[in-house]
Order: sequence, then C-alpha cells, then structure tokens
Amino acid sequence: MGLRSESPRMFGPTLAQVFSAPDYDCRPQGAQEKPEFGVTRLRSGPMPMGKAPAYPADDALLICVSLTPTAVGQWRAVYDGREVGVTRAIPFATTVLDLRQSMEMWVRGPFDYLHYYLGDPLLQRVGADNGVTVAYSDFRDAFFIEDLVVAQVTRSILSTIGRGEPLDMLALDQIGMVLGAHVLQRYFGAAGAPGRMMAHLACCRRPRPNAKGCRRSREQPDRSPL
Repeated sequence: MGLRSESPRMFGPTLAQVFSAPDYDCRPQGAQEKPEFGVTRLRSGPMPMGKAPAYPADDALLICVSLTPTAVGQWRAVYDGREVGVTRAIPFATTVLDLRQSMEMWVRGPFDYLHYYLGDPLLQRVGADNGVTVAYSDFRDAFFIEDLVVAQVTRSILSTIGRGEPLDMLALDQIGMVLGAHVLQRYFGAAGAPGRMMAHLACCRRPRPNAKGCRRSREQPDRSPL
C-alpha cells in the first residue's frame, strides 16, 4: 500500500530546504504537488557540517548525482538504521535511495548536486511497459557509486541546465523513462535492458519555451561553470 502522507515532495524547494541550499533550479513533470518525475539542481558555497531536516516520506526513489567530487566525510547519513556516507571522491558519484525509508543526514558545503525524483507511478508505468513487476522488497540502495548510465544521462542534459534553459515535457518524460528502466534493471534486479530507450536522449538537448520550472538563486558565485 502506498504512502498517503501530505508531506511535500522531495524536489525543488523542499529538497533545497533539506540541504539548506540557497541556489536551486527544478523541472517537475506532472502536478507540482505530486509529480511523477522531477529534476532539481542544488548548489551551495562553503558551510559547516550540520544536520539536515528529515526527509519527508514518499512513494518515490531519489537519485543524487554529485557534479563535483564530494570529499570523504562531507556527507553522511543514517539510512534505514544503517550508517552510510562517502567512501571515495569521484565525479558524477551516484546515490540511489528509497524515500519510504527513514533517513537522518549531515552535510557540509560546498556542493553541486543534481537530483532525479522518480515517483512510484513512473516506475509502475515503466515496469508495465517492460513486463516487470516493481517489488520494493528487491530494491538495493547505493551511495556515492559509479553508475555509467546515470552519469551519461546527466552529461546529456547538463549543458542545457547549466545555461538555465528549460527542459520540455517530452524531454523530461524520456529522461524519466530511461532512468526508470535503468533503476529497475540495476537496483531492482529486473530482467531486460533500457538500451532501446537511450536513442531518445538526443532530443533532450532541444528545450522548448513552454516548459515550467522553479528557481531560486541568491547572490552567490557559480563555482563550477559548465
């Protein structure tokens, strides 16, 4: 049974508040209050290590990509009763977690993270398209690992996001489908491959003017120009 909490979803302003990030930009797909998929970039300058507000429980997965290497000890958490953190500093390090699980997090700046929010409706739709049952008991989380598919998807949209241009709804849908298929295969152990969807990523670099998004930026230099 899914969660019926009225808590804010973990993208955009809610995610920025959790990370105390003064600079964020988000692109949700679907209703703002309950999107199927969303992309949020969070940036912060130097700040001391501090405990973040609790993650709101949600029927969703969250993928976090560190656009700049996160140092060992810069991020740590207690996730589902286990202590987790950064084991090595690598570019495009990927974290994949289940927002149904409890989590306490400590983080310090500077950081530059890109987050993908994958709602349960999206995962169920991708699973149905590929004849796969989405069983969360099979989900395997990961923290700051190398994931070539997530890294490549991120690289394919980074220039657009870096220029502050919007991703249109078609692009968001295609990115969500590719990541959903990849997550089901790698982190749920589902059979099949998302390769046939990768060809659609080319159009993600052609944003359209009717996309909706949210942005907040205080006066703060961008430490990693793209």
